[in-house]
Amino acid sequence: MTGAEPQATHLQDEPYWPDFKRVIQWARTGTSSTIWSCLAVHAAVLEIDGIARVPLPEKCIGVFEHLRTEDHPMLEGTQKMLPMPHSRWNEIPEESLRSQGYAILARSAESGVGLFAKQLEGCLFVFLQGHPEYDTLSLLGEYRRDVGRYLSRKSEQYPAMPRHYFRRSVQRLLSEFRERAIQDRQADLLTRFPLATVALGVENTWRQAAEQVYRNWLALLRAGKRCRAT
Repeated sequence: MTGAEPQATHLQDEPYWPDFKRVIQWARTGTSSTIWSCLAVHAAVLEIDGIARVPLPEKCIGVFEHLRTEDHPMLEGTQKMLPMPHSRWNEIPEESLRSQGYAILARSAESGVGLFAKQLEGCLFVFLQGHPEYDTLSLLGEYRRDVGRYLSRKSEQYPAMPRHYFRRSVQRLLSEFRERAIQDRQADLLTRFPLATVALGVENTWRQAAEQVYRNWLALLRAGKRCRAT
């Protein structure tokens, strides 16, 4: 289960919250493993253990290196460092997770906990604060959307550029566009956003690790299916 565009300040006020709670209860006994990603992570740990997300001073967006901190079937065959895209305004503190018995599997010095897990009844819940499933240009699309919100005055802060994502030549180009946008703030300026040129300056550094993580998860599902059959 992945996230959604927030509609409310508090997760319990989201229109889908009652249905979301029922999905969690079903997953605990109806599946052998479930993956929760981004906003769904924050909602799940809040419902399961009352762990509240913490607002960040600025958006965490970019591709961050994560250090493997435990040997776990979800990380079998992966390198010691795992790159993973993130795009969020909140985070779950590591100490809060540890105090409730979550296993921290990978963390980043810059973006915090990236991958953690907890066994609940017969189901292994796997949590990804980031988005290993993102396509190469997903972060670019989100960044351009946020620039558009600034230009149309739906947001008063120019968005932070995704970190460790663009080549240096592209960073300079985007910095120049930022200066122009701040000086001449008009919604139609978004049509001059150098999308095609910027797209050429993006390299997918996380796909190999992401594919291995999801391959491992599918192996866990197969193992769980065999156990139920016997």
